[in-house]
Amino acid sequence: MEVYIMILTEKQLKCALRRHIEELEEKTEASRQEIAFRLGVNHITYYGWVSGSKLPSPANLFKLADYFGVKPSDLLQ
Repeated sequence: MEVYIMILTEKQLKCALRRHIEELEEKTEASRQEIAFRLGVNHITYYGWVSGSKLPSPANLFKLADYFGVKPSDLLQ
């Protein structure tokens, strides 16, 4: 059995997160400001994730994944 470990740079993680958030946002009718409110984060923080300029903390990554109904790892691949 072979196991592969993928190591991504911070830039690659931010890009993947941005892409997945944008795809998932299309499936919801909530605004970005409303999503941020529901996640309990400042809308500027959420915009940072969407723009690819920031990564969420592990706790916020789990909140984000839970909100969209996906696994945290799905957001970063």
